Amino acid sequence: MATSSAKPNPDVLISTDLVKKIFENTWREIDTKATKDGTTIASHLINHFLEEAIKRSARVAGSSEVQTKHIEMILPQLLLDF
Repeated sequence: MATSSAKPNPDVLISTDLVKKIFENTWREIDTKATKDGTTIASHLINHFLEEAIKRSARVAGSSEVQTKHIEMILPQLLLDF
């Protein structure tokens, strides 16, 4: 996983550090913490979700550029699949 001290991995869409910051910001008001393993797993899940969304949107778009309408077309089934 990409960390602030490591060289960024171009295959990673959402870094573990970003997920950690999102969790910290979201849970600021309550006494909830996420472990390193938890943020790593969440990062992998989010990346898998985004990769699948990109692939499905590209399939719907065909040879044209992926636009918002293509993402909107695949989103209902993608959410059901996850």
